[in-house]
Amino acid sequence: MKVQNEMATKITVDTVQAAKSVSAFGNGITALTNSWKASKMAYRTAGDSLNALKSRYEGISNVIELQKQKIDELKNRQEGLDRTNKDQANTWLRLEKDIQTAQHVN
Repeated sequence: MKVQNEMATKITVDTVQAAKSVSAFGNGITALTNSWKASKMAYRTAGDSLNALKSRYEGISNVIELQKQKIDELKNRQEGLDRTNKDQANTWLRLEKDIQTAQHVN
């Protein structure tokens, strides 16, 4: 189970970094969250509460790191926009809303 979780985590993070897609970040965050929850449940079911707790801690840490990367990507996209242009100003506002949402999620 642990090897599968590590592989899923590494594949997801590498895919997200290559794509630099905000939706890919969201998908990666969801996949990481589901992965650590499944791992935690498997350890708990087996009666291994220490590894269940460790799995949860490491999983949440990975999700937080990916969430930070998502926020950084949103900020980078926001930087190059000209707010005097109506379309770019709207994009800037949408990105700002996404940043605020990402900072308050999880």
